[in-house]
Amino acid sequence: MESPYKGKTGIKRLVNAFNYSCADLRAAFRHEDAFRQEGLLAMVLIPLAF
Repeated sequence: MESPYKGKTGIKRLVNAFNYSCADLRAAFRHEDAFRQEGLLAMVLIPLAF
């Protein structure tokens, strides 16, 4: 049996990977308290570091 992902190359593969990554980040932000805390702290502390 051949993989359903085989043959997807180029820009379509990159767009799909980007969309899956964004969906995973949204899910992590929505459901993981520690991820949300670290993300919010990073948004505050990284600019302060500069």
